[in-house]
Amino acid sequence: MPVPIDTRMIRDLGNETVDAMVNASPLRRLGDPQEVAGLVLWLCSEAAVFNAGAVFDMSGGARYYFTSGAFHLPIFNQEFGLCRL
Repeated sequence: MPVPIDTRMIRDLGNETVDAMVNASPLRRLGDPQEVAGLVLWLCSEAAVFNAGAVFDMSGGARYYFTSGAFHLPIFNQEFGLCRL
């Protein structure tokens, strides 16, 4: 599930839209590009050589939060087009 990462493209959506995304997020913040880069760096390193077939959840908890039935926000899909619930 894609989640908003704090980039210029997301910020260009406007404060109201970004605030709605943040409020809909379990962590109540946007993802940081450095957080994504850290995982990518590790995956490209020798430390990840034995890793095979894993799925890394970089959703800030949204994957579980939105799909567990604990929370349902249909506007997230309709307004932002970021996920399918």
